[in-house]
Amino acid sequence: KRQAAFSAIARQVVSRGLTDGLDSKTIGKDLKAAATQAMVNRSDSYWTMIASVFATRSRTWGMLSSFEEAGIERYEISATLDEVSCDVCRFMNEQTFSVASAVSAFKKVAESDDPEAVVQHQPFMSVGMAESGEKGLFFGSGAGRQAVARVSESAVGEKDALGKFSGAMSGADLEKNGLSAPPFHGHCRCATIASFEAAPVQQEPARQPVFAPPAVVATVPVPA
Repeated sequence: KRQAAFSAIARQVVSRGLTDGLDSKTIGKDLKAAATQAMVNRSDSYWTMIASVFATRSRTWGMLSSFEEAGIERYEISATLDEVSCDVCRFMNEQTFSVASAVSAFKKVAESDDPEAVVQHQPFMSVGMAESGEKGLFFGSGAGRQAVARVSESAVGEKDALGKFSGAMSGADLEKNGLSAPPFHGHCRCATIASFEAAPVQQEPARQPVFAPPAVVATVPVPA
């Protein structure tokens, strides 16, 4: 109950901050103050990250709603490709998805009374090492952790480069698992832009898991 109550307060704090034009760091300080009163103790960096996630989700929802209202059926992920961009954002760059599907995922989270609903309907991705020692992208945790793609060649540290990925989930599978709209991780800088390409025709069967078995023995935090 305490977590659900604070979740509602946090939404109000972030909404007010965005309306007032505050940056993530300032909103983060307001979140920390509210959390202290609710006896939820976290570091300043944690609350700045939470504020960033709320702000990105709000921006994405605004764009998707505009697309839906304008009758635009698909959108494209646009990542910031600089030296600190992570493998997750590089992988998602220029992928296209259904507006209706993404809007549906946002609504499921908004309509749920469970503050953890976002984990189910819009999970984060992370960079991790498989049992085989190969680097990959994953979502979920514990026994439910699933592979998204193998990082064949990382471009982290480079500008305007995507890197190379293999054995990746199809766009349809990414969409089905809620991996289609920013933010894809804390401090994610990806945005959405309208796409006027036709929806891809799924002719191939679903790919096999990227790693066999897809067990993870270590995870690497996604860089800010």
